[in-house]
Amino acid sequence: METLRGIWTYRSFFNVEAGKEPESGIQLWEAELYLDVDPATKRVFGHLGERVDPTPASDANGKLYPFLSIEGHYAEGDPTTVTFRAVGRKGSAWEKWIYDYECMLAPEWPRQPNFNPAAVQRDTLVGTVIRTVEHDGVPPGATYSFYAVKHDFVEARVATPLPAAVVAMLASDEMRLHHQLWHASRDEWDGLSDEQKTWLREKNWQPGTINAERPAGLRPQHLANHSGEDFLFMHRRMIKAVKDIAGANAPTGWKRLPDPLALADFAPGRRQQTIGNMDGNGVPPAFIVPDDASASAWLISLRTAATFSGRFRSWEMQYTNPSWLASVTLGELGAWIEFTIHNWMHMRWTSVQRDPARNGLAVPEGRENDDFSPEWFKPENDHLGATFSSHVNPVFWRLHGWVDDRIEDWFRAQENARAGTVKRRQFKEVNWFETDGKWVNVVDPWEGLVPDDGHQHSGHGGLNVELMKQAIVVIFRGVDALDRDKMAADTSAERPRLVSRFANWLSFAN
Repeated sequence: METLRGIWTYRSFFNVEAGKEPESGIQLWEAELYLDVDPATKRVFGHLGERVDPTPASDANGKLYPFLSIEGHYAEGDPTTVTFRAVGRKGSAWEKWIYDYECMLAPEWPRQPNFNPAAVQRDTLVGTVIRTVEHDGVPPGATYSFYAVKHDFVEARVATPLPAAVVAMLASDEMRLHHQLWHASRDEWDGLSDEQKTWLREKNWQPGTINAERPAGLRPQHLANHSGEDFLFMHRRMIKAVKDIAGANAPTGWKRLPDPLALADFAPGRRQQTIGNMDGNGVPPAFIVPDDASASAWLISLRTAATFSGRFRSWEMQYTNPSWLASVTLGELGAWIEFTIHNWMHMRWTSVQRDPARNGLAVPEGRENDDFSPEWFKPENDHLGATFSSHVNPVFWRLHGWVDDRIEDWFRAQENARAGTVKRRQFKEVNWFETDGKWVNVVDPWEGLVPDDGHQHSGHGGLNVELMKQAIVVIFRGVDALDRDKMAADTSAERPRLVSRFANWLSFAN
């Protein structure tokens, strides 16, 4: 039950009739409730306590800082019910406290078309609590009502933000459009009409060399065309551009895919800002894609312990295995990584897309590929599930750092298997490899159009923003859509929309 997992604001109340309220009011307590779940056993666990920023090691009397530990279970249904016991921390002033809770997840009202986008119904638990045992001279048996309101997920940009200068570059019109168009051209090429391909060739936005293009995927022709080299090289150049700006403050890649951590704890010194995503690697809640049961089920599965310890760890073992690495070309390595673990990492760590023009209203289907409204260009649009925005997200650089390290693993494996066969070279200011016609095959990996100075990721001018917008329209809507009258006529038309570019190739990974 994904909905239960997270941070909640808890409030309990005296059960009294009108006119008999305590002088202090009917609210008894406000605290932080953290719930986590194990879907396999229906177990629920977490804590309940008062958050101080930062968390102290002890209270005013020198005892351990107090909180209640939670253990219980849930039952999915209509409504979903939750039962748990909260026990005071040993060695703290609450050590003898025991309370039992029964509650349910409040039903969700259907949204009406005329609802204000700001009128978002928050997930809420409502229930009752009983003091189970005597403590501090207070007898057992007292009952109270409570409700708990779920917090928004704490995004990585809040918990572990990128340097401001890096965000400014990544969120620029040029960088967003270049990254989206580069991926779109190579991902969609096989399905484009001759008219669309001709238009893109005339604008030099075909994927690779004209009439010898390198579209991307995992089919045999994609593994043979070495497009995986383009993927690895282009993103290595992106990483260098960020390091050039951030210096010592540049984000670092994962050395190993991070095991899930608790979203909160009461460790001494814990800062309020990180509660809900303490290391910036927290996995956001899954979301439901309307009318797409398979995508919705996949998004839920990506976040489970079984998928992480099974599929993700298996891929990680494969892509760090020297024997396997020595058996594949650089292009094959890039293609296999891109369309398996890379795409799945993007979607495991993505939150639902939110529309900045409608008060952050959730858009599970994602932004339209050719929606260039100014609001989408704001820095807070760092949706990890779309190439227009994913690179603005701090997690992007952690997962792509992991991908980039696999290039070095591959080179070491090649050296061990056939020393001196693959040779290094400096190319466009990054470490790369000489072509040999077998293991490395692309002389000039494709990065899309670049300014005269060659720094397509500078964010300081040189790329034709309007041309890139036109190219994106051509790819997703056709050449005819460039006609302004036609575009205006199509504004209200329903166009098919995929939950994410990173879901395009699911069939190859299942």
